Amino acid sequence: MKIRKSPKIQILNRKVYILREYYFNIVKRRMNQKERRKEWRKKNREKCREYSKKYYEKNREKEIKRRMKYYNKEEHRIKMKEWREKNREHIREYERRYRKKYRDRDREKYRKWMKDYRIRIRLQALIHYSGDPPKCVCCSETEIKFLTIDHIHGKGKEHRKLVGVNFYHWLKKNNYPEGYQVLCWNCNLAKALYEICPHQVK
Repeated sequence: MKIRKSPKIQILNRKVYILREYYFNIVKRRMNQKERRKEWRKKNREKCREYSKKYYEKNREKEIKRRMKYYNKEEHRIKMKEWREKNREHIREYERRYRKKYRDRDREKYRKWMKDYRIRIRLQALIHYSGDPPKCVCCSETEIKFLTIDHIHGKGKEHRKLVGVNFYHWLKKNNYPEGYQVLCWNCNLAKALYEICPHQVK
């Protein structure tokens, strides 16, 4: 025997069905909008960047405050480290393109910046291995231009070939490993030629 539903229950069920369909369509529409936005952003990346840049310049302080609310330094550092490890090739390619673009745009400024950077990392290495101010371990020469890093156990030429041009950068990147000392060019060359500097013989 069939149980007939009262008209009120039927009307209520009908309303529930209509509401459900209505909200389902809204969700579906929003998902479609998100997909369309994603596609548009992919096609118009330059426009998006320009707009974001302009907006950030206008609302710099407001944006910094908003970001700092959700910023956790330790978490951010860990996430960035993980992301860099996963996307090493992408980062290298981006840096290569950026350097090329920057060099072409302002060559003189780039050269000056690179020169200052080399001087700075060289001075940091000299200070680390001999103290501040840096000096030659053998003859106590203090003129920065006369000082260099010496391989204590020799084979510096082979090592520099492996490392490449940026020897001081390599030292910094590897947290200044042991086995190096500061000598002036005279003492360094004398050590290479005679195995011991004449200052030590005296």
